[in-house]
Parts: sequence; C-alpha cells; structure tokens
Amino acid sequence: MWLRRFSCVTFVTQARNSYIKNFEGFTDLMFEIVKETVQYDERFNQLASGWLLRNLFINNRERAIKFIEQNYSQFSRRAQQKADPKVALQQNAYLKNIELNRGLKSPEQNLIFKEIWNQYKTQLSTDEKKSLANILLQEKYFEDKKCGVYILKEIISELEISDMEKIKNYIKEGHAQTWASIDLISSALLQNWTFQCQEKTQYIASWRFEKENLWVRRCSCVSFVNLAKKLDSENFIGFTDLMFETVEENLQYNERFNQLAAGWLIRNLSIKNKQRAIQFIEQNYSQFSREGLRYAIEKLDSQNYKRLLNFKGNDSELNIQKDSSQINQIENNDKTDKKYQIQTRNRGSTIIMKEQQLNFIYEQTKKPKKVKKQNS
Repeated sequence: MWLRRFSCVTFVTQARNSYIKNFEGFTDLMFEIVKETVQYDERFNQLASGWLLRNLFINNRERAIKFIEQNYSQFSRRAQQKADPKVALQQNAYLKNIELNRGLKSPEQNLIFKEIWNQYKTQLSTDEKKSLANILLQEKYFEDKKCGVYILKEIISELEISDMEKIKNYIKEGHAQTWASIDLISSALLQNWTFQCQEKTQYIASWRFEKENLWVRRCSCVSFVNLAKKLDSENFIGFTDLMFETVEENLQYNERFNQLAAGWLIRNLSIKNKQRAIQFIEQNYSQFSREGLRYAIEKLDSQNYKRLLNFKGNDSELNIQKDSSQINQIENNDKTDKKYQIQTRNRGSTIIMKEQQLNFIYEQTKKPKKVKKQNS
C-alpha cells in the first residue's frame, strides 16, 4: 500500500505546476498511476490517487473530468469488493430482478460514497457533478443509482426544475422502475428540494398527471409523505389542498404502487387533518384498493378504522350524526310510553318506530281539540 501511495505523492507537485517542464508522456503516465492506484480499497491509496488527480485538474481539466466519468467505477469496484453475494441474491429476488443489486449493505455503501465524495467534491464544478450523477442514475445497479442521488443531494441548492425534468425522463426511460429506487429519489432528493417552496412543490405535484408511467405518479405522492404531517403554516398556504388533489388524481389508477402511495399520503395527512381525511376517504371510497385503504386509515382511531374498513355508501360520519340527532329528538318528545327501536344496518343507521306508536300518533292528530267552556 505504501509503495503505491509513494508512486502518487511523489508527483503531486509536478502534476500541478505547468511551468515545470516534464517529458513527453508525463501526463499519460500520471493518469495511468491514478487508474492503477484507485483500484485498491485502502484509505491512504484512495486519498493519494485523489490528491494526484486533483492537481492534474489544474492543467488537464477536460481530461480529468472524462477520467472521473469513465472511471467512476472505482465506486463500483469498491462496492463489489464489499458486496455479499447472499445479500445480493435476497435483494434481487425481493425486487424480482427488475433492478439489480450488488449486495452491499447501506452503512458500507454510505461509507464508500463519503470517501469518494470527499476526493472529488472540490475538484468538480456544479455542472460536472450533475453530469457524473446523471451517469450513475442510468446504471443498472441500485447502489450506483443511489450514489448518483447522493451526489445531487449534496448540491441540492444548485438544482433547478430542468434538473428534475431530467430525472423524470430517466424514470420514464426505465432507469428507475422499482419502489426502492423511486422512494429513494423521492425521499432523499425531491422531498428536500421542494421543502417550503411553493413553485417546486407544485412542479413535483404536477407529476401526478403523467398518464403513461406509474413511477412518475408515485413520486408525486411519496415526495410529500413526511411534509404532509405538517400544517400549511409549516409549509405554505394551499399545501394541504394540493396534497388532497394529488391523492385524488393518483387514485384514478389501479396499479398497486399508485394505490399504496396515495394511501400512504392520506395516512400522514390524517395526522393533522383527521376530519378532512375521513371525509375524503368516504367520498372516494370506491377508488381505493383494499390494500390502499388499509394504508390510508392506519393512523385513525379504532372506531373510525373499523367503520371505514367496512364502509358502505350511506354509512358516513355525517349521516351517523344526523341519525343521532333524530334519535335524541324522538327521545325528548316521546311522552307516550310506546317503545321504539333503532336498528343499524350495513347501509346506514335507520330509525324504525313500532307500528303501534305510529298509529297512536296518527290517532292523536285526528282527534278534535277540546274547547274549554267559559263560565257564563
């Protein structure tokens, strides 16, 4: 390891200073040294190769950028060295081999990313970082895509709507087509990018109108599941209305991952908007899949949970309140000793009075009123 480090550190000054005349082929040799050294996982080898490449940037910027883009696979190599084939097999089976995994656990992957990021974050411009992230997002392995997302997260304040449009297109092109990659993009990137910004929030929420791609629509929900726990005062005026509109649009599609995303968003909206969420579920009940409904009502109290789980059209909270009001009125006005019965059916609460009571009331209305005789 130390000899390899020596081969890099020896030339960091020559690589930086253009006024030092080297020899023809010197720069080629330096890039070859970096390429060889970066293959090794040892920390001090990685730092040495990054140091040499950083100084090569000064006079060979375009070549250095291309080198990084072509050899970003140092992340891939190091990831593969840490990967567990058994874990990869499990992960790939879980995602039905739609999106491949190397079998790298999250803590190890995050550590590798941080080390590589620390090498390059001062060497690349914002546009170059975006370019590298876009390359990674189009790779076949989930870990590579995650690395691309993390690069964009590091420069999130520099991202514009045009950058998000590229991500949307990558999704539509099939570079992200599992809930794992979509939820990563939504929670790690889109959520933070939109926070407390009405224009950005409205843009991502507009993804709900994407007719051809369920994953783009899913982003329009999942990006806001954490922000939905807050009131408008903590986001912006109109945020909650926009979220309910987003759910309503997603519910028009029967795909499982659209339904679950819509249910997930409603569930978190119900934390601060309970009555509105209940009313929304009642009004759009027929649009929910059974699984999506269970997601939506998960945070409700047990009474509403059970009621909505077996909800029928007339069994709305408003109707139940009206029935209760009618019952109370009958009880207060019932000065006869006739019995009445309240019977609750699946399609709502109805009030049934015994026939004897109805006849009694009818007879009373037919009787003429007695007029008191006045004393003469």
